[in-house]
Amino acid sequence: MADIQLTCEKCSHVMTVSEFVDESALTCPECGDALTRPIVDSSTKQKRQVGISTKTFETQEAEEPNEDGSRATDLWPGGKHAPRAPRRAKVRHHLYGWVLFGVLGSLMAYLRFGGVLPNVYLEMLKQYAIWIGIALHLLIILKAFEDSVFQGILCLLIPFYTLYYIVCVTDAVYFRATICGLMAGVGLDVGIVMQDEFFAVCEFVRAWIAKGG
Repeated sequence: MADIQLTCEKCSHVMTVSEFVDESALTCPECGDALTRPIVDSSTKQKRQVGISTKTFETQEAEEPNEDGSRATDLWPGGKHAPRAPRRAKVRHHLYGWVLFGVLGSLMAYLRFGGVLPNVYLEMLKQYAIWIGIALHLLIILKAFEDSVFQGILCLLIPFYTLYYIVCVTDAVYFRATICGLMAGVGLDVGIVMQDEFFAVCEFVRAWIAKGG
């Protein structure tokens, strides 16, 4: 039940009464003059309530600029803006991922191309690089299936899609940094082995066609 305020036109006394009060009993307690309850248009009252609700909604929907200058459009339940802490944590994790990739990739490239390993170990690294590459390839496929069955099937069936997935699709920044850092040391040898195998297959197909199939 709501209350309304009435002002006496004679003595300007203000009194508060119920909205269901009997109009015939409305008298000013100061001067005794009869009071008349003001008539409120229902359509005006409805418009006023809708206007207040819309204003409140627009205030909740007001976009605040992010740290990068973009607009924050995602709202949490209740119309509240998403807190900045998760966005900052995401940026921090990406930064740590780049640092991990820089350190691990530099170390692997230094061991492979820096001339610090004895020749026997360097030859072993070249020999087992293809197996390391296959292991990393399988890890990427397993990670893709963990994220999405569709992405896993694409990595399994489409050649070189695993490289696209690990660089451009997955959000696992530390996993991506580790895989790319290891590939900095074995990627060249893996590419050489794959090139030799490709040429061997092409030569086999050419010889098979030359013999008439």
